[in-house]
Amino acid sequence: MKQVTLPSTRKPLFSKEIKLLMYGFGDEVDVREDTAELMEDYLVDYISTLTVRAMSFTAKPKAADFLRVLRHDRNKVSRAQQLLRMDKELKSARALLSEPMAEDTPK
Repeated sequence: MKQVTLPSTRKPLFSKEIKLLMYGFGDEVDVREDTAELMEDYLVDYISTLTVRAMSFTAKPKAADFLRVLRHDRNKVSRAQQLLRMDKELKSARALLSEPMAEDTPK
């Protein structure tokens, strides 16, 4: 029999974001607090479990370690790789924007 745990008494970390995601995926505008808290508990538990599994490979897991943990779920690996590519593109775009223009320098 599965053990049922009550929501923890910790301060909500992602309450606002979870409510917005739930509304975006079809829930009501005013999401119930207990529902959002339960979703946050699931989220924190999933991230904790994923991190512990990634730490079984190394003490300071990197993106590759998380991909290794997710390797049996094609959809999650594909989405993670897409997000990593997008992050790399955003970093390079920011670097281009922060560099001074060559034409703007006085001669």
